Amino acid sequence: MLMSGRTLDGARRIAGRMSTSLPIVADGVRRLVIVYESSGLAAFHRTFYGIRGRGASRAPRVDTDTLLPCVAVSLNSPNDLLLKPEHLQHLTRALLTCGWTARQIAELVCEYYESDFGWGDRWAVIHPRTRAEFDVRVFAGLIAMGLVRLIDFNCVSAQEKGICPRVGCPHDLRTDRDAFLAREHS
Repeated sequence: MLMSGRTLDGARRIAGRMSTSLPIVADGVRRLVIVYESSGLAAFHRTFYGIRGRGASRAPRVDTDTLLPCVAVSLNSPNDLLLKPEHLQHLTRALLTCGWTARQIAELVCEYYESDFGWGDRWAVIHPRTRAEFDVRVFAGLIAMGLVRLIDFNCVSAQEKGICPRVGCPHDLRTDRDAFLAREHS
């Protein structure tokens, strides 16, 4: 069906030989929702979406001069670095290790997306808030669920990914990672 049913004639031929009725999946979906509602992922989503509109959800003011060069680079050149997954992932991870919430990071990214950085018609296809929330929620959610252990949150990996601007920064990202992981597990 997937290969030969893409044309009207192909779909007609297949429909004459096979059932085309949609299965009833209500019970399965209901069970899935019950399992999801009691999961850690649902708790993360409730936290992520539950604080919107309150003061705590706003992005703290950020002075890029106080950030590590590998973190500031995507905010200093948002078009197109904030659109690249590796830069947005790095920004999310770095700000999480500094005590930011996933919601605050999404708000920061959204502020940049909604500002004039020569985006052109980029946001005609997807809303900037939707893009910011989705990407940050995915990167932070993977960490919150323990699916990503931040093994590659270090300076060598940042250099290999082309994130490090190589300005002779003496900082070691492993220090931030290890402190963050220790706080999360205590």
